[in-house]
Amino acid sequence: MCFRLDRYARPIIVLALMSIAALGLSSPRPVVADSNLSPHAPIVINGDADFTSANGVTGGTGTASDPYIIQGWDIMSCCNLPGILIRDTSAYFVVRNVYVHSNDLPAYGINATNVVNGVIEDSQFHLYFSGITLDSTDNFVVQNITNGGVSRVYVTNSTQVRVSDDYGGADIIIKSSDGVWVSHNNLNSIDYIGSQISVSSSNNVSVLDNLYYSISLGNSSNVTVSGNNLGADCCTTDFTGLTIENSDQVTVSSNYFYSDWGIVVLDSGFLEISDNHLSFTSKAAIILRSCSDISIQRNQVNTAGGYNGGIVVESCARINIFENSMSRMDDICCQRAIDLLTVSLSSNVTIVGNNLVNSTTAIGVSDASYIIINGNNVQSNVQGVVLNDTMNVQVFHNNFLNNIIQAIDTNGTNNSWNNYPNGGNFWSDYTGVDNCSGPDQDMCPGPDGLGDTPYVFNHNRDYFPLMTQYSVSWQPTSNVMWMGYDWDGGGEETLTLNGQFVVSLPATDTPQNGGAWTFLYLNITSFVVQGTNTLTFTHANWDCGVSDDVASLQVTRGTALVYSGPSPLPLSCTQSVTYTFTV
Repeated sequence: MCFRLDRYARPIIVLALMSIAALGLSSPRPVVADSNLSPHAPIVINGDADFTSANGVTGGTGTASDPYIIQGWDIMSCCNLPGILIRDTSAYFVVRNVYVHSNDLPAYGINATNVVNGVIEDSQFHLYFSGITLDSTDNFVVQNITNGGVSRVYVTNSTQVRVSDDYGGADIIIKSSDGVWVSHNNLNSIDYIGSQISVSSSNNVSVLDNLYYSISLGNSSNVTVSGNNLGADCCTTDFTGLTIENSDQVTVSSNYFYSDWGIVVLDSGFLEISDNHLSFTSKAAIILRSCSDISIQRNQVNTAGGYNGGIVVESCARINIFENSMSRMDDICCQRAIDLLTVSLSSNVTIVGNNLVNSTTAIGVSDASYIIINGNNVQSNVQGVVLNDTMNVQVFHNNFLNNIIQAIDTNGTNNSWNNYPNGGNFWSDYTGVDNCSGPDQDMCPGPDGLGDTPYVFNHNRDYFPLMTQYSVSWQPTSNVMWMGYDWDGGGEETLTLNGQFVVSLPATDTPQNGGAWTFLYLNITSFVVQGTNTLTFTHANWDCGVSDDVASLQVTRGTALVYSGPSPLPLSCTQSVTYTFTV
C-alpha cells in the first residue's frame, strides 16, 4: 500500500459525547432473522405528519417516552431510492427489526435528512452501497445492525450521533460532524478486507472498542481512538492501521495494531499516543512527519522490519518519546535491517526510559538538534546509538548492554555524553576502574561510582562512565476526567492543581456544549505531587446566567482509580468547586 509521507506537549484535552437524550433504547442484542417480517413498499416520510400507519408506523405518539415505532417490515429498495427515507422531522421515532435489501448498484437502505431524535436498531441490510445515511441529523442512534453486501454507514453534517454494536458491512464514514460516538462495531473481516472507519472535518469524536481494519482521521480535532483492534483478526497485514493528517488534540490509546504500517501522523499536532500494542509492523510502527507537540509513551512495538520498522520522526518539533518497549520480532521472512527509533530533520526531541532490543540500530539521529537521550536500556543491537550531523545532543544515564557497536557520533557539534557529577552512561564493555573522584578523577583514593578513565567510542567519548547500571523509576500517568454542564464559552472555566494554573476550558467557544453535558479528559501528571492534591474549578465572571456544573469526576494514576467525586456540584460566578485527593 502507498501513502503520502511528506508541538514538549501541553495537556491534551478530549471532548467527547457521553450521553444522548432518552429515546426508548433497548440494550444491544444479537439480531435474529424474523421469518414473520411482512413485505412493505419503500417508506417515505416528509415531516412529522407523515408518521402514519400507511408509512409503516406500528405504534407510538412521537414523544421521548413513547416514540413512533416502525418495525417488522421486509423492504426491497429500488431505482436508486432508499428503502426508508425520513426528512425534516423532530418527533421521536425508532426503526426496529426491519430488513432492507436490493441487488441494485448502487442501493440505499435508510436515509435520514434534517432529522432529530431518531433511532435505528436491531435491523438487517443487504445492499451494495449505503446501508444507513444520516445527513444534518441531531440526537441520533444507530445500534445493533447487521450489514451484508457492502453496506456502509455514512454520517455527515450531524451532531450527537452514536453508531454502535453493528456487525459486518463496509466503511463507517463521519464527515463534517460534531459529537459522534463510534463504538463496539465488528467488521466481518473475510468479506470486507480494507474497510475503515473514516473521520474527516469533524470535532469531538470518539472511536472506541471496534474490531476493524483501519481508521483514518483528517482535518479533525478533539478525537479519541481507544481500545480498537485494527487488523480485524484476519489474514493480511498489507494496510495502514491508523492515519492522522492535519488534525490536533487527538488521543490514541490502548489499541491493538497488526499491520505493515501501524500509525502514520502527517502535518498534525498536540497528540498523545500511549499504551498501544503494535505487532508485525513490517514497514513501520509509528511515523511522524511534519508534526509537533506529540507524546509517544508506554507503547509495545514488535517489528518485523522493512521501511524503518519502529518509530520514525521526520521534520518534527517538541516530541516526547517515553517508556516504550521496542524490539525486533523473529523474522519470518528474511534478514531485514531494522531501526527501532529514527529521528531526522527535527528538534527538541526527548527520548527517555525506553527499552530498545535486538535491532540493526536502536536509536539513529541525523540532521537534528536539541535532542535528549536519557535513561534508556539499549541492548543486544548491532548498533546502539548513532548520531550523524547533529547539534546539542545530550546522551546520559543510558545502559548500553552488549551491542556490537555501542555508539557512533560523527560530525557532531556541542554533543555531550556525560554529566558530572551525575555521570554519563553505563557501558557493558567498559574495562576501567573506579579508585578516584573529582571533575578530573584525580582525587585518590575516593571512588565516586564513575570510571577514572573515559569510555572511548567512534568519534567521541564518555568522560564519566557509570560503573553500575542506571536504574530509573518513572512516575505513572495521572489523569482527571469529568462531565461538564454548559461548558460552552471559550476559557470560561479555569482549573488549578495545588495552586498552579493548569488550563482554561473550553479552548474556544463551543456552542454545541450549551445546555448539555460533555465529557472532558485531562492529563495532569506534571502537576500531581505525592500526598494530598487540591484540584479547583473556577468560573469566569462574564457568563453568570447558567450554573456550569461538574459531575462524575474521577482521578486515575496509572491503571488505578484514586478518587471518585460527588456528583453533581454547581460551578458558578460565585461558587467554585474543589476536590481533594491523595496519591
